[in-house]
Amino acid sequence: MALGGGATLGRAVAAGQAYPDRLAAWLQYGMPAARWVVMNHGVVGDSTHAMVKRLRQDVLPQKPSLVLWETGTHEAAVGGSIESFGEAVQSGIEALRAAKVDVILIDMQYSPRTSSVINFEPYLGALHEVADQNDVPSMTAIS
Repeated sequence: MALGGGATLGRAVAAGQAYPDRLAAWLQYGMPAARWVVMNHGVVGDSTHAMVKRLRQDVLPQKPSLVLWETGTHEAAVGGSIESFGEAVQSGIEALRAAKVDVILIDMQYSPRTSSVINFEPYLGALHEVADQNDVPSMTAIS
């Protein structure tokens, strides 16, 4: 299950090129005998708090084995509270763990052009800090 914002949904790429679509194709290619289902729960402009709400209402009832969670772009873009962002990520991790679902956090997706006008660093720091405190893997995804 992929949870995130516009980057997860694939807003800025051609149809079928969002990372969840590419992951599904890669898994099927690499292990064709297995049955793979990669669901995309990306929503453009979603805050981390909104993602946690969707996580509890829409994602967990589907009983995924793994959630790839890309978050933080909204907060960085609007200059949201870093503390509140970190608390929301923590809340989401706790909900996933309570449901016995593995999670990988994915850094907000940004380009050198957007990073010249949006300060992503404090949000990246908070995301990595929460990941480290919870022994959750995190991935950097700079486009």
